[in-house]
Amino acid sequence: MNRAARRRAAREAATTAPAQPPAGALPVPGEIRLANPMSENYAAFIVGNAQHCDRVVAEGTAAGQHLVLCGAGPSLAEHAAEWCGQGDQVWGCNSAAMWLHRQGHKVTHAFSVDQTPHMVVEWLDAPPLEYLVASSCHPHLIEHLLQHQRLVTFFHNFVGIPRPPVSWPDENGIERTEAYEYWLYQLLYPGTVVAGAGLNAVTRAIDVALTMGFERITVLGADCALRARRPCPPNVLLGTPEFTRWLTEDVIMHADGGNALASGATPITLSAPIDGRMWYTKPDMAMTALTLVEMVRVHGERIRLVGDTLPNALKDKPEEFLQRLPRLTDSTGKPIPAYTFAG
Repeated sequence: MNRAARRRAAREAATTAPAQPPAGALPVPGEIRLANPMSENYAAFIVGNAQHCDRVVAEGTAAGQHLVLCGAGPSLAEHAAEWCGQGDQVWGCNSAAMWLHRQGHKVTHAFSVDQTPHMVVEWLDAPPLEYLVASSCHPHLIEHLLQHQRLVTFFHNFVGIPRPPVSWPDENGIERTEAYEYWLYQLLYPGTVVAGAGLNAVTRAIDVALTMGFERITVLGADCALRARRPCPPNVLLGTPEFTRWLTEDVIMHADGGNALASGATPITLSAPIDGRMWYTKPDMAMTALTLVEMVRVHGERIRLVGDTLPNALKDKPEEFLQRLPRLTDSTGKPIPAYTFAG
């Protein structure tokens, strides 16, 4: 489908797409519901970005290469100098790309699945890198990159748009049915990967990298945890000024020194001791840590996790230990596997 045809299809999809269903019931005790403030706009973002799509991630294009994949966690600052020069490609997720560039480390690509407009601020300087962006990213980010004449390569990031499936007759008159989100991808974009592992950029980037055929993937800065200069004071609760002050003054979340509320992060913080050490994390980080553990177990030496990170603290733990950590559940409350390899 050429660009003009994609524009026409995009306009039709935007005007015929069914409305979002109402929100579900209230959470049950012990349940945390993760919500993205941009979720009602996912379909519109996918439709809007299609008109700018000239290039998508292609299968097997990095066969035999070594990828150094950088998350933005604090440990990135400790390992970038050693590892970035060893990669055929070096990807920086979100703020990690800008930090690597400013610090003079090798970085070839910036990667993001973030749908918030904050990413425009995150990538404001738009240095001369290749930008790997999800089709569901905010259109302002795509426009910003194109205004700077940067090379933008799209892939899809599964976001779970809750709309009814779409049915249509194929060229043989046989009715086909597709989930709404996948229907949009197939209608508007050339064929490419749909990333879906974990909840954060690093695991989604690994999905993309595996599709591209990288032989080795070395992961830096995937801390999935916060670094606290001091423990949270006793009896200090979420929502109090004291707790907010602790998060902003005593807790580091990013290699660039960003605190635990940087980039609009949730203040919800989880903590637990592992082997006598207290770890602090966020719900999405904890679940992503589990996904990284499972990815390493499935892919073995193809994926290496570097640094003092929560996934490394968990990767040798027995299954009964891992079962105690937060997990995603479906609408019936049944746990969703941390990682399912579709390759």
